[in-house]
Order: sequence, then C-alpha cells, then structure tokens
Amino acid sequence: MKDFKEFVDSIVSKWRNEKPSIIDQLGLAIPANRIMGDWAEKEVVKNIKEIKPEYEVYLSKGSQSPADVYAICKRQKFYHIMLIQVKSSIVIEDVIELNDVDLKLYYQLGKMVKEEFKKKFPTLKEKPLLISMGYIAVFNEVKKEKVTPMIFRSHIYKNYVSNFGNIDVLKAKELVRKTQFSIYK
Repeated sequence: MKDFKEFVDSIVSKWRNEKPSIIDQLGLAIPANRIMGDWAEKEVVKNIKEIKPEYEVYLSKGSQSPADVYAICKRQKFYHIMLIQVKSSIVIEDVIELNDVDLKLYYQLGKMVKEEFKKKFPTLKEKPLLISMGYIAVFNEVKKEKVTPMIFRSHIYKNYVSNFGNIDVLKAKELVRKTQFSIYK
C-alpha cells in the first residue's frame, strides 16, 4: 500500500511525542537485550512476509511504540492492520507477557492507528478495517555462539473494527486469528 511506511513512521513519532514520559518511566526508551529483540522482531517480519495474501510489513523504528511490527493487507472484504508486540529472551521462562500498564498503552496505540489511518488514507476511511493487536513470544536459542530465534507463543489481545456493515465480523476475526497463528510455525 502506497505510503503505509510513512504512516507507520508518523504513528511512531506521534506516539513518542505524546507519550514520552510514560515510556521513559517504564524503562521502555532503551530496551534491554536490544540485539536479541531485534533478531526476534526480524524473525517475525520474515514469517509475516511469507503469508498469503501478502502483507506489507514494517518494524517500529527502535521499538519506540507499543507495537514492534506493523503490517497491512487488503483481505477479500476488508483491510487488516496487524500490530504485534514481540517479546523475547534467551531463557524461555523469562519471555514476559504484557502487563496491565503495557496493555493499556497498547490499546491506546490501537485507537490512535484507527483514527490516524482514516486521516492519512481518506479514500479508505469508509472501507471495512480490522486492526488486530497481537503478541508473539520468541525464544532466542543460543548454541555454540549462534542465536536462533524460535516463535513459541502467539495470541491476539484485542481487535478494533470499523465499517463492517454486512461483513461477518466473527468470520473476519477468525481469519485474522488464523493469520496471526500462521506466523507461529
């Protein structure tokens, strides 16, 4: 989709400008394990790019928003924006889930994406749109100084829908759920 990368960059910038004190207070401005996290995110992006129909996928610059991965696809009857928070560790038991504060921020981002999408793409504002807010856990297995990212858990926290009219929302959510789980190979 033309201009989706610029859209993602603008969302991340807007988020950072509006929420810096919250992010800094939570210690999210400089994530620990940056390199391992980057490898995990790149593994998720690689897997999303293999999905059919094809998604356009971008990483959040420097993980500066609650979503690490942003992807969009024109499905048969609706547009799907996939937001994904990636968590990883070299110890499988240490891969964390999002807590209540993280989820609150994530949901705020989802609402912002929904509102800003309509502004950035006015010709699509009346089209059906489903925004999924997902999570992917990655175990960074270290063997002989080589790191292999392995996705081992995935789920969707929330979906935002708009303009679905006659389209079956439950079927759309199920399709999106299956798509999310196809990342988890």
